[in-house]
Amino acid sequence: MPNKVAGAITRSPIRWHIIIAAACMLAAYYLPDPHLLPLRAWLTLGLPLMSTLGLALALRRWPQQPWLAASIAVLWLTVFGLALFAASADYRLRQVVLQAADSDSALMARLGAHLVIGYDNPEEIRELAQRGLIGGVFVTRRNADGKSFRQLHDELAQLQDLRRQAGLPPLMIATDQEGGPVSRLSPPLPQQPALASVLASGSSSQEIAEAAAHYGAAQGRALAALGSIPISVQWWISNPAAHPACWICIPASPSAPSPAIPSK
Repeated sequence: MPNKVAGAITRSPIRWHIIIAAACMLAAYYLPDPHLLPLRAWLTLGLPLMSTLGLALALRRWPQQPWLAASIAVLWLTVFGLALFAASADYRLRQVVLQAADSDSALMARLGAHLVIGYDNPEEIRELAQRGLIGGVFVTRRNADGKSFRQLHDELAQLQDLRRQAGLPPLMIATDQEGGPVSRLSPPLPQQPALASVLASGSSSQEIAEAAAHYGAAQGRALAALGSIPISVQWWISNPAAHPACWICIPASPSAPSPAIPSK
């Protein structure tokens, strides 16, 4: 019987069961990884569906090849279990955090004050914000897509209202809005060109300084109205040679000095 199973596995349809199931297992294992966030919703739905289809195809072989069908069924049930386990990882992690907060709320609040987190749905972080388990949020493209300025502003204002009602300091609302290709909140914020292109038009130090001041004031007004604090990766902007593989390394100014890096 083992020889029959081994021989059947070498045939193309069975081989594809193994290959596809192995790929699904790998996807399920890495499902909580932040790099798969754009695909997470599709994978969360698709992996159980793929497992169900594979299981159905395996059971069709039961009358002719019960051992082989059972082996394939176990394979797809494993995929199904991994997919469900991975899909619930975010929920389980939030529950662990909240349970720890209940057991030692003072310690968790002290730790949380140092955390700035990203999010998909603001409803998911309301309790974290209200209980002081985070110190800020990072707002990026996925949070702004399809929203007007007023909608995004109100979303952030509601989180700040929860902090105020709980007697906590305001959340730090951070983003990455450097201008040019790094404009995570445009739209709804106005799209600004890369700072390098603005400064390149200046013919004197005074003109460059005035252009930089005007640029920064415009960005600052838009972000302040939204309620956010901009994060700018100054080292990348001023020192493209330090990051040759980074396509967004645009010098802020042809004569910009290298920033000082603290030793500690």
